[in-house]
Amino acid sequence: MLEPSLLEVIHPLKLFDIARHEKRLLYASAPMVRYSKLAFRQTVYEYGTDLCWTPMILAKEFNRSQLARDSDFTISTCGPQPPTIVQFGANVPQELARASSLVVPFCNGIDLNCGCPQSWACAETLGAALMEKRELVRDMVIATRYQLLQDGWAVGKEADIDNPKGRSVSVKIRVHKDLRKTIDWITTVLGHPQDRNIDFLTIHPRTRWTPSSTPINLEALEILTSTFGTQVPILLSGDVFALNSLPFTTPLHTTNAPTFTTSDPSVPDAPSPSPLLKHIPHLSGLMSARALLANPALRMAVSEKYHGFEVETDRLK
Repeated sequence: MLEPSLLEVIHPLKLFDIARHEKRLLYASAPMVRYSKLAFRQTVYEYGTDLCWTPMILAKEFNRSQLARDSDFTISTCGPQPPTIVQFGANVPQELARASSLVVPFCNGIDLNCGCPQSWACAETLGAALMEKRELVRDMVIATRYQLLQDGWAVGKEADIDNPKGRSVSVKIRVHKDLRKTIDWITTVLGHPQDRNIDFLTIHPRTRWTPSSTPINLEALEILTSTFGTQVPILLSGDVFALNSLPFTTPLHTTNAPTFTTSDPSVPDAPSPSPLLKHIPHLSGLMSARALLANPALRMAVSEKYHGFEVETDRLK
């Protein structure tokens, strides 16, 4: 493995900050079984993706097996090392904390998978099954932050945004059919807004049982971003197929909004919100899976359309 001191690491919250100052959303590649390996992460990073996820790694196996560590996570020693979030599947605080301690010198942050709907994962109380275990998830992220702090890493969120040892801890979730449960879940895991337990949050606005062929729940996304988007950066995962045809408007992304013009040269043309699209406030980023498989240059808008690239969608997080 490359020596940690040779890695140039930027805090994920710094990437959110850069995107915001550029008046755009942060763009992320999703955790995908088999696909989100190093070569794919390098490719999408070269074409403008800001932050890359690994596939979900089982924390228990990562801890106990050198073979698992060597096969599940690789970094570059010569080519570009994309800003990388390592996603773990775990259900024991000590397991997640230990796995995070092992990998954190070589990545930008740790993410806990609370969204995988696959039956095997839920049967093991992993992935989306954790949406019924909010106190456990809270304990896991707190234990992980504590372990990283004990190891000498900077986990102070915005306070450590420019610290070369700064690392993030985040979660990726689905929603409940009763959205009040999701609000309670996020409230518990987030903790106090002024000293929150997670750096950022990724929301896939489908339930555990909703197929990927069903559109995302924009009403749920609107409510959750309105409720929590000023407390913590929020990424959207789901239905991000083309950046010029998102099914909603949001302040940091106006590609799909019509413009109005004026004869006054001192007043620039400006986007006007479409009354036909739902407005999603306080959204900080977009995470794409299938569309990036079809077009790794999605962020660069090389291709105007998503052509329905066929992959095993039930294996995408």
